Amino acid sequence: MGRHARAAQILGAATPAGARFGVAAEFLLLVNTPLRQIMEQWQQNHADRNARAPVAE
Repeated sequence: MGRHARAAQILGAATPAGARFGVAAEFLLLVNTPLRQIMEQWQQNHADRNARAPVAE
C-alpha cells in the first residue's frame, strides 16, 4: 500500500481532511514526473557549465 493510500485510509476518504489529502496527492502525482525531468535537466546544464568554466589558480 502506498503512503498516500495509507494516509487516506487513516484520515478516511469521506472526511474533509481525507478529501483534501486525496486532492493534494493527486496534484503531486501529476507534477512529480515533469518536475523531476526539469530538475535533471537543470542539474545537467549546471554540470555542463561547471565543466566548461576555467579553473582559477
